[in-house]
Amino acid sequence: MPLVEASTESVHAHLDPGVLTRAADAIAETIERMMKGG
Repeated sequence: MPLVEASTESVHAHLDPGVLTRAADAIAETIERMMKGG
């Protein structure tokens, strides 16, 4: 997903690593749910 990667890179410098981690976890969880068809 190039769009997601680009937006992640653009905000990387402005975010605390903990915020990035939580965001990545939330995205991964959402993708997991979609892949399970939930």
